[in-house]
Amino acid sequence: MFSLFWNFSAALNGYMRFYMPTNRAVDWLRTPRGLKWAIPVALVTAPTYLFAMSVCATIIDRGGPGWLNVLVLLFAYHAIKFACVAVVSPILAVASVLQRHRTEPSEVHATLRREGRVVEPSTEVRHQTQGVEAVLVADHPEGLDRLQRLV
Repeated sequence: MFSLFWNFSAALNGYMRFYMPTNRAVDWLRTPRGLKWAIPVALVTAPTYLFAMSVCATIIDRGGPGWLNVLVLLFAYHAIKFACVAVVSPILAVASVLQRHRTEPSEVHATLRREGRVVEPSTEVRHQTQGVEAVLVADHPEGLDRLQRLV
């Protein structure tokens, strides 16, 4: 029974992700290109959906058709969804910048590498004395020279 509900919810999620325009918009807003637009879009769409929700609720209160309750729930869901996008997008933007800085070498490091002043990390010097092998590691060329003189 649990697997039936799980598979149904996965299929429904896939359907809604593909065919519902607001879900496609939210997916795009979470991409690196869409992050810069996430807060402005959320600031426009969330109040718009709340206004549409209040209009439908007012029509219902004045004796309108009951099926507008479905629209009220739908508008509330979309307003909450875009409000969550506005909250989460700065966090995603900061995480994206931090990830980019972790994977790309810094400009200073690249300049030092071009000038030949940076050696790849973990340069090893092995020395064996009385059956015991010592491995010395240097991250800087001068440190490596000192280690080789000591050994």
